[in-house]
Amino acid sequence: MSDRAAVSHHIWEGWFTITTPSMWSQEEQNGVILLCDDEHGAGALQLSLATRNKSEPASPDEAEALARRFASGCGWRPDSFERIRLAGSAACRFTYVEPTSPPTFWEVWKIVDDSRAATITYNCFAEDEPAEREVRHSVVSSFRWLPRTD
Repeated sequence: MSDRAAVSHHIWEGWFTITTPSMWSQEEQNGVILLCDDEHGAGALQLSLATRNKSEPASPDEAEALARRFASGCGWRPDSFERIRLAGSAACRFTYVEPTSPPTFWEVWKIVDDSRAATITYNCFAEDEPAEREVRHSVVSSFRWLPRTD
């Protein structure tokens, strides 16, 4: 983030923490967490969470399969899927420009640990995509799972 001194740490009990610039707002609607700069932002980050009920450890294959299923469910065909590690977990990210009028840019991350999964999406008008690239990547990189309490 460009101004590292001005940050807010958000904690969702039993799930995760994430750090945003202090001027970003947070809101939760119908189980989806929305993070954005209401005054000067180009787009918004959305986070949703799920319990993972599989006995085998999370894997990069699973993260990619979830990302591909998400894209397919939206009718999207991204050029590539990038397997990464995020928050110490298997993850996969992709970008897609939806051919709406005006075109909409999407960036999607699927993060899977042994007992949970997170989906983080970002969207904005395609022409505005570069404006928040650095800050959104910094925010997503700050995502950390909290230890399970159950």
